[in-house]
Amino acid sequence: MATFGLWYFKWNGQFHESLLSYDDQNATESDFRNRGFDYAVIVGLAGKDIQYTGDGRLDGETFAEDVFRIVSSIPVYITIPYYQYKSSEPREDPIGGNKYWLEWVDGVLRFAGSNLKGFYWSLESAWMFVNYYKDVLCNQGEMPYINPQTIELLTDKIHSHGLKFIWIPTAHTLSLEYTDIWPRNHDVCGYSNYSLPGGSEFFDYVFVQSNYYQRNEFSLKDWANKLESLNNEHNAYNVFMELECDNAVITNSIYRERACEYVKYAKKYPHRAYYFGTDLKAIDFMNEYCLNTLGERYV
Repeated sequence: MATFGLWYFKWNGQFHESLLSYDDQNATESDFRNRGFDYAVIVGLAGKDIQYTGDGRLDGETFAEDVFRIVSSIPVYITIPYYQYKSSEPREDPIGGNKYWLEWVDGVLRFAGSNLKGFYWSLESAWMFVNYYKDVLCNQGEMPYINPQTIELLTDKIHSHGLKFIWIPTAHTLSLEYTDIWPRNHDVCGYSNYSLPGGSEFFDYVFVQSNYYQRNEFSLKDWANKLESLNNEHNAYNVFMELECDNAVITNSIYRERACEYVKYAKKYPHRAYYFGTDLKAIDFMNEYCLNTLGERYV
């Protein structure tokens, strides 16, 4: 089993700094690895915490140089930022543009260490394709979205370098069949059974967020069963779960119980991704709590 942990970086006006901490102290990649993580997914709030100059190659170089100065040995996946810095505007035209994002990959590759294993698409919307088609076909699509051809181009480029491409969409719904995680036929703008692509066709690994941890409008068991059922229906062996927690588990007994529930359903998958905020203390707490209550560590 491989474990992927999200590691946040943030532009401070001069360079991108690591936000990884332990109990308000800066944490290192050794601290990260010692919690049981095999891979670090380097993120920056989908781009909102990443410098933006308009030059994808330059921005990718700057980000990679800052990241690989700190993360030099643990295998990493580097984010491809969707949003501009501190903005809700995309870095490129999401309908037909792709130049910025393709050049970002080139920029990262220039400064990447040997520990680069792939890239992470940072737009988390599980409806990023259908909203694109709604906008193109009848001007009814809601941002954010992306042209599937852009994702296909990125996938081909990343694979040409022997690297992998991953996605961690958020899907707080039991109607998972209406997301863009798997391909589907759907009525769009009066077009009956319009053929929509799915992320599982482009990305090597997809880790789906249930957002159950602090929003439990439904049973995690029902959600996990739906995920498994759709994977079986589509023969999708690359779609897994993300486990979610943060420091609130330390003081909130309900949150820690919900966070521990993920372990019951994620253990059937060969890969797991973890969101834990920025403080490794949350992982230490959950490892001990789940070991005592379930007989299994969180990570």
